[in-house]
Amino acid sequence: MDWGGNESQGPARMFRGRISYNFGMRFGGRALGGVISLFALHLATHHFGPSRWGSVVAAMAFVAVFAAVSDFGLQSILSRDLSVPGNDSSSLFRAALAAIPMIVLPMSVLAALLDLAVYSGHSRTRGVVFILLGTIPCMAVWLVSTSVLVARSRNDVRALLDVGSSLLGLGVIGVAIFGHLGVEMYAVLLTASTCATAGASIRLASRYVSPVIRCARGDVLRLLRRSFPLGLSSSTNALYGQVDTIIISLLAASAAVAAFGVASQIAGFLVSIPSMLMVAMTPHAMRRDEAGRRVLLQRAFDVLVAIAAAVPLLAVIFSRGAVSAVAGGRYGSAAIPLMLLLCAAALAFPSAVLGQGLIFFGGEKHLPGTVATALVVNVLGNVFAVRLDGITGAALVMIASEAVVLVLLARSFRSVAGYLPSIVRGGKAACISAALAAVFAVCDALHDVPSLHGPMLVPEVVVVITCYAVLVWVVGKLLPDGKAGGVVRAS
Repeated sequence: MDWGGNESQGPARMFRGRISYNFGMRFGGRALGGVISLFALHLATHHFGPSRWGSVVAAMAFVAVFAAVSDFGLQSILSRDLSVPGNDSSSLFRAALAAIPMIVLPMSVLAALLDLAVYSGHSRTRGVVFILLGTIPCMAVWLVSTSVLVARSRNDVRALLDVGSSLLGLGVIGVAIFGHLGVEMYAVLLTASTCATAGASIRLASRYVSPVIRCARGDVLRLLRRSFPLGLSSSTNALYGQVDTIIISLLAASAAVAAFGVASQIAGFLVSIPSMLMVAMTPHAMRRDEAGRRVLLQRAFDVLVAIAAAVPLLAVIFSRGAVSAVAGGRYGSAAIPLMLLLCAAALAFPSAVLGQGLIFFGGEKHLPGTVATALVVNVLGNVFAVRLDGITGAALVMIASEAVVLVLLARSFRSVAGYLPSIVRGGKAACISAALAAVFAVCDALHDVPSLHGPMLVPEVVVVITCYAVLVWVVGKLLPDGKAGGVVRAS
């Protein structure tokens, strides 16, 4: 895959290597961290059981809405601006740190008041939420600090932080098990581990950009004004990502919340893959002209759509086995929601390229409206779907919501950039995935293929992915893209 643009072959290879290295390090760190987190989830679901774990899932989803936007768009602004040569990096970093209390304090108060109102009849969940509110300022520091690492192309350091954070989470559940602790003490330890991770992130970020001692109040306010559109977008996006769990926690039993939480956490790893590539690409894209950015976005689109096409295939084959391996038989009702959530995650892959492309071309003002529309669809759909079909209905609504996001982002991207990425390569990959899924479905119908789980689950996943990758490569050789394939398509 050529990540270069109009440069000579030597610089193109070097350029491709930097992006591949950063993406590979982030993906490797996230993959290892994901495995550790899934093992921690395995221990937690067995230790607490569906009822108590359901309260933790609901509380974490509620707090995650506020923690994810505790920087109010500062992370995206810093990742972009610190990558531009000539900008005063120290002042930008210091202004972002100074802005954190102005964002976090009112946000924490709002979260506490909403907790009292929303979970007035759920005392255990309400108590866990109050404890986890301490993670909000820590997440703000984490997000701002890691933006420095992204801008300096130190995704290897960010990968170490991901792994370290997951190890701390595993240590927390280990202490909870050996100490026979309840959900409240588990929440206390989880908050402490988040604070430790935030401290490590700002320490590492300061090695690459030292924040100035003082900065003018005007600099802070200007930075907040610039981050406001992205802050609105990230706020609605965070609510959009957690509102289904919150609605389920209010309308269904704790066991159903726990099952949906298991499905969401497994699917959540795949959702993070597009952002890894786009984050790794950001500093390089911001140093290139418009034509170079178009080429990079097309390459990212080709790669992510090819990966996304394989996700429904894996979902159809391995959802039941994944739930069984991670959480056990008591959470078996999570299998179908997991399959549907993975399909929804596949739609998020091309959306990530279009959304980041809007930021590259200065069209971030279109993002809040797009996510707000999807949020309305998600909320209204879940209010009815959860009552009618429980957590399966909620997962179906997520597919519809992601489809809305993709369509709206494509329309906004075309209006801002004047073109849409070519879907020739991604279309071929999708056809291959659909064919393999159809073959498995026919075999399952004829011979009742047993659920794949246990120690052989990972090798089986590797075999399926390898077969898919080989077929994509062979079809690419037999049916070359021609003039249209992989080339930016103008409007």
